[in-house]
Amino acid sequence: MFPRPRCTLGHPPNVQPPIPLSQPPNRPHDLNSTHINISTINVNCLTFKVNAVKNLIQTDNIHILAIQETKTKREIKFPHFVKYQRHSTSIIPNARGTALLISRKFPSVQHDLPHNLANLQTIAANVLISNISITIICYYNPPSETIFSLLLQYASQLPNAILIGDFNSRHTDFGDTVTTRNGRKLVNNLTNYPLFRIENKQPTLITHNGASIPDHITITEPLIPKFNTPCSIGTTVTSEHLPLTAELLLPAPPQPDKFVLVHDNKHADWAKYKEHITKNLPPIYETRGTDAIDIQILQFTDTITIAKEHAIPVKRIPKNKRPLPPRILTLIKQKRKIYRDFVRTRDPLLKTHFNRLNAQIRCDINQFREEKWSDTCVSLDYRNGKQFWNKFKLITGQKTQTSNHLIQNGTFVSSPEDQSNTFAQTLEEIHEIPRPKFQSRPLPPSPKRSAGIP
Repeated sequence: MFPRPRCTLGHPPNVQPPIPLSQPPNRPHDLNSTHINISTINVNCLTFKVNAVKNLIQTDNIHILAIQETKTKREIKFPHFVKYQRHSTSIIPNARGTALLISRKFPSVQHDLPHNLANLQTIAANVLISNISITIICYYNPPSETIFSLLLQYASQLPNAILIGDFNSRHTDFGDTVTTRNGRKLVNNLTNYPLFRIENKQPTLITHNGASIPDHITITEPLIPKFNTPCSIGTTVTSEHLPLTAELLLPAPPQPDKFVLVHDNKHADWAKYKEHITKNLPPIYETRGTDAIDIQILQFTDTITIAKEHAIPVKRIPKNKRPLPPRILTLIKQKRKIYRDFVRTRDPLLKTHFNRLNAQIRCDINQFREEKWSDTCVSLDYRNGKQFWNKFKLITGQKTQTSNHLIQNGTFVSSPEDQSNTFAQTLEEIHEIPRPKFQSRPLPPSPKRSAGIP
């Protein structure tokens, strides 16, 4: 009796069929914004589903997205993402096609697959996440073709690899209702090679013929403790295929600065506000029921809201603003307490004390900001013009800080030992003395001396 293959990560021994069609697919299981979410989706023509894919990325906080069957010859573009795209190699125009979307917060470079895998519907990229270089391969296997074992073998030989996509492989060990030829072949490959499938029991393809699980996410052995199991079904993009999402337990890049929108009443145009309300305020008629009262209240509220949007500007206050010193925060708390007492008692002495505290706080804040700005300016060196100008732009928010990464032969070099070896190899190639190229023709024979001549 042969042992059971280790083909599914976290998969229980018992086999459960997919959920019935009457039940909706599960929502993503607490997709943590502090971790990295990787998803795959077969869009079946991306041209008319761009907005749905953007909604998936925003709703489920997707950092890496593998797309199959793009069916387009155009270059796709998504904001804040780097695109790696492979157009269709099929004879049929605008058929198949794959793409990888990787967040710009992660350094990435395209990974060149071997020549024997060049004809497959695949696209690969190397991504540097927490100083770990991970190769992500997006794979689409058409239903009429057999799954390519050499691709799984190649992925298993990489140190950190994720093979993700639509394999069109169904097997009862995965929780499906039937087993296909590609499913048996995938199980055999997962048994023979050190690849592991992240558990998923939910169907990713729902048609009039039933539900199935053709999409899979496989990883190499070093990445097993870095993934959360099982996978989850993401936000709907197409009517048939559902996105499959996995959570990588590595710290996600920091979120961008968030702002609080507040109305700036000090710079409001109150004349415009009054004029808009005077022109658009609906007449008030005699009311005979609750419905008429609700309608008039709604019209009056809408008029004031629209006038407020037109006349009062909105300013953005960053949430993670540089904190103030504790002494200034103590004065602010004391000022607020005195103001509450003044509102309750109307004591003129409290009003005087409040005004003095307000002036002192304003002066201390201005002095604190001037000191911070002076310290920053002192750190600048005007003698190096380019560095001075770049740092000045970085301080004033005109330029974001970039991080450079060492790349050799399409792979990231992150460890100090590898960086030293790369530097030594490059230095050796630079200072290598070129060897002279001798002629391959033999030298002509020397003329023979004639007899009698010394």
